[in-house]
Amino acid sequence: MDRSIALLIAFLGCNLFVHAQTRSTDPITVARAALIANGINAEDLSQLRMADSYVDAHTGIRHTWLRQQWQGIDIFNSEVAVHQRANGDVVALLPQVVQGLAEKAGSPEPGMSPTDAVRSVLSRDGVRAPLPPQMGQEPSANTWRFAGADFSGEQPLAELVWLPIGDALTLAWNVNYYSADGSHWWNVRIDASTGTELERNDWVASCGFDTGCTEVTPVDPTPMAPPAPAAPNDLRVYPQPVFNPDRGARALRNAPWTLAPIASPFGWHDTKGAAGAEYTITRGNNVYASEDVNADNLPGFSPNSATLDFDYPLNLANAPSTYQSAAITNLFYWNNLMHDVFYRYGFDEVSGNFQSNNYGRGGAEGDFLYADGQDGSGTNNGNFGTPPDGSSPREQLFVYTFTTPHRDGCMDGNLITHEYGHGISRRLVGGPSNVNSLNNQDQMGEGWSDWIALMMTMKAGDDGTNHGNGSYLLGQPVNGPGIRPVPYSTDIAVNSLTFDDTNNSALLPNSHGVGTMWCTVLWDMTWDLIALYGFNADLYNGNGGNNIALQLVIDGMKYTPSSPGFVDVRTGILLTDQI
Repeated sequence: MDRSIALLIAFLGCNLFVHAQTRSTDPITVARAALIANGINAEDLSQLRMADSYVDAHTGIRHTWLRQQWQGIDIFNSEVAVHQRANGDVVALLPQVVQGLAEKAGSPEPGMSPTDAVRSVLSRDGVRAPLPPQMGQEPSANTWRFAGADFSGEQPLAELVWLPIGDALTLAWNVNYYSADGSHWWNVRIDASTGTELERNDWVASCGFDTGCTEVTPVDPTPMAPPAPAAPNDLRVYPQPVFNPDRGARALRNAPWTLAPIASPFGWHDTKGAAGAEYTITRGNNVYASEDVNADNLPGFSPNSATLDFDYPLNLANAPSTYQSAAITNLFYWNNLMHDVFYRYGFDEVSGNFQSNNYGRGGAEGDFLYADGQDGSGTNNGNFGTPPDGSSPREQLFVYTFTTPHRDGCMDGNLITHEYGHGISRRLVGGPSNVNSLNNQDQMGEGWSDWIALMMTMKAGDDGTNHGNGSYLLGQPVNGPGIRPVPYSTDIAVNSLTFDDTNNSALLPNSHGVGTMWCTVLWDMTWDLIALYGFNADLYNGNGGNNIALQLVIDGMKYTPSSPGFVDVRTGILLTDQI
């Protein structure tokens, strides 16, 4: 795909798109005029459709993402991102369009039906479920949907798209389906005439904890004393920033939703938007936390309390199956915490956050998070599947077998926040309806998630050195190296990575390795900001360097084009700072 460059200037050593004065405020009109003025053929821009558009509450910037079409069919992952002030002035125009459409495209008529396309992909992938019946079609969107009973309740679909391959536009079916155990949420592009697979991507981000660790920390076999009676609306958890048993003791947190009166105005157990809880289990507007030991992606056991007191004993000398109530309560707490904290930094309803009821604030609703604890579909890992805005994501956390007794991913806030971070970056980059935006080899999803986990678990007195990701679950000491190639540290003697190391496939072999490099960059930036502005433990209202870093990075995702490289993301952060 050609990356068209328009309105380019130098700013602080990096390339930015500057604003263009125009009489119109309509983003399609503005984008088309600016791109034509910079040499793009008008015919190639004759069909731009608006995919997402919303106004950022704290900056007033309107973010709009357009899709390029040809003969009424979307060009897969095409993008024209237009970011405007209230008066219509453009602060950034980021196009990824294909030029010469008339010469590159063939016939818009597929040689196989959407049913045949779905049948072909399921057969190739060895899916034994019967071919689901067609449930409905959206001809205007060239999308056909099928029954989802055998696919974790999510309707498979076949969408007709143009796929840029070399110098040609190939008509393709994009077949989307969710595996029954939640391990993959595939998008598979096949040639619409021959059925040949062209490419695929997965909406499930799996986070690579399955590694051969042999260093084990002894576990205290002494049972913990039963907790004292709790006051109403209490949850006994590892409270932020104490994120796992190695870092401190559990504590009661009373009605923690009151810290975020805008994000969760009716509490964590509401869905109707009126006083009074709709659920007395670990379910509400933002999160439905339960166990899924049998890996069927159907909600299993959730602790239940008529007074919303979730205070349960925990004995880590026993198997995780013996303390499900405590584990699921912790899972519910940390995921709701993520919802509330990142609402403050701009991950809200219109930008694609996860809520059942959007309280009339815009965005697509009905997409609360399914958080599956002690999931039976795997071990030693966690994952997060992110569909477009309006469909529920799913987080799966597994039991870890590196120690005896085993350890539960639900008890590690570092893992929970990392997984949730995938949902944030997938919904913010490229707009909330395009979660295919981070499929390229150099994308920074793993790095953003590692960094988000670090930011959520920082505490006063930290110095930015020697932070290992996943040390508790691997059975390592508190200062263990974790699962990444190097610990995160501002000390170059501990973490000596530089940008040049992204060329070292032995050191940084995959998306997790690339992510390690990107998190290292953000970690250094964060501590430079803390050196200037101090640290503030208040993630909701603070104004320290860590709060500034969070704001810059989250807003920067909105200015990041699809399939980004490091410089693209750096540009978004610097543009955010300028605005």
